[in-house]
Amino acid sequence: MNTAGFTLFELLIVLVIIGILTTFSTPIYRHLVKKTRRSEAKIALINLAQHMEIYYLENNNSYEKASFSKLHLKNMTEKKFYQLTLKSTSNTYQLSAKAQFTDPECYLFMLNQLGEKTNKGSGSSQCWSA
Repeated sequence: MNTAGFTLFELLIVLVIIGILTTFSTPIYRHLVKKTRRSEAKIALINLAQHMEIYYLENNNSYEKASFSKLHLKNMTEKKFYQLTLKSTSNTYQLSAKAQFTDPECYLFMLNQLGEKTNKGSGSSQCWSA
């Protein structure tokens, strides 16, 4: 008997294989998406720090009164995954990028005038390096 097509058992095997592959690939994909989004936060903070240093030189060696409008920048990253904040005094500044999506491991990145990188989240020891 020569029949064309698949048996129900063969289709069931294919569905089981697809289910197993999906089970393993979905968490990996989500991790890679978060890692890519985190790189946007890091790049935005480093770029903002460069603008702060230029502002410092152009304003009598002071960071005071620096703002996004004075720096000609927006307070959101390019793809709007992070909201940026800026706090400054005459000699210091603290920049931060807060996730606008669920990221309990690394929800807040911070950078100051000394180049010190800190963050908050359950996986905070590896956020800047990952």
